[in-house]
Amino acid sequence: MDHAIAGAQEALETGAPYEAEQVLQALLRGFLPTASQVQVRILLARALLDQSKAESAIPLLEELVKEAGLATRDMAEATRMYALAIYLINRPTGQSHCEAADRALVAARKTEDPELIAKALFEYARSGEAAGDENRVRAALDQTEALLQDPTAAELPVLHYAHGFCHHLLFDPRAAAASLERARQLTSTRNLTELSFIANAYGICQCHLGEFASANESFLAGLDLALKVGDDSRASVITGNLSSVLGTMGDYHEAIGFGERSLALLDRTPSRPPGLVGSFISLAEAYTMIGSSTKALECLERLADWVNEQPSWSASVAYCYQSAGIALLMRNLRLALDLIGSAEVLARGKEWCVSEPGVFAQLRIFRAGHVSSPEVAFGIAADANAKFRGRHPFYYYMVLNATAWLERWILGRCTPETEEELKAFDTPNWAGMRALHVAQGLFT
Repeated sequence: MDHAIAGAQEALETGAPYEAEQVLQALLRGFLPTASQVQVRILLARALLDQSKAESAIPLLEELVKEAGLATRDMAEATRMYALAIYLINRPTGQSHCEAADRALVAARKTEDPELIAKALFEYARSGEAAGDENRVRAALDQTEALLQDPTAAELPVLHYAHGFCHHLLFDPRAAAASLERARQLTSTRNLTELSFIANAYGICQCHLGEFASANESFLAGLDLALKVGDDSRASVITGNLSSVLGTMGDYHEAIGFGERSLALLDRTPSRPPGLVGSFISLAEAYTMIGSSTKALECLERLADWVNEQPSWSASVAYCYQSAGIALLMRNLRLALDLIGSAEVLARGKEWCVSEPGVFAQLRIFRAGHVSSPEVAFGIAADANAKFRGRHPFYYYMVLNATAWLERWILGRCTPETEEELKAFDTPNWAGMRALHVAQGLFT
């Protein structure tokens, strides 16, 4: 039995969670000494979550977190995995993601183990993203930075990953990429699951820095690793990211191929992380750009059904403003303005916490130019430009372009300052973005 448990642990460390799951399920079906039961259940929950099988992990974890006398470390592991499972299934369970993340962080602190604390801080930051609570993200950033002062903790890849994730959420892709690079250096080459997460996150940073070809390579590397460990949910997210970056590069047919693959993988998994909204939108954008409006509308219908099945704040807001972008591509101005307005109502007071704040800011500027006073519209533009200038090239280009549109709309011409700043993006690398904005009527 001890050999079987050790074998399952080794399988988890080497990116073979499915094999670990089979061994652990077999152990649970047989006779297990009381002393081994908790360990096997915790390992099984980890094996399931490494494959994004949150639906199967939830009952197991619910039993563990309610178990009297659970060791401090075991409680920390169980509560953190429970918070992750709630995030993955993305629907009400009787406990919110924030509540579960709070409980996980409290339990982790009791262990005084920096690795468990770092994992809990990552989940704490992610719960802030999902709930639109910037204060949670900033608190997680401060606490990861404090932990990094400990030389032992600074050698933990998960701490650098959590640190980079916080920087990403606070619009600093350069700092995020540096943290992720350090996480990759510290991660064992045998840990395929963690390497897949890092590669995908690094690709997002590269995309936000305007390094689209490099981002594509990182996503492909992450996808290969996700498929090796059998994580269809993770593979669905990454193929969605590939669809997005290829669309940004103007390669719409390849974007459609990966977008369809993303949705096919999504159909194979019960996990529904909120970030998958982008998979539907990228595919709809690509179909619209090649003139297949019917296919694009089918994507939006599927997205609406998906959001309604497991409503969350972040997914609901993203559905509204991302669909508005598609409406603009289809020259349906009234619908676009209505959708942006709905997103603004949902996001009021949390505008910078949405999943794609640069996209949202761009659309808010556009709507304000149509329905509000020039002062309101230029105020939104000024805030957005100040937030992204010099930090986030991808979002800055979006809001700068929207600012240029607003100046032409209100003033009849672009200011010399805006014209000069736009020149920095007048390169082949940004041609796909310009084509999208032209099609939306945001670039003339």
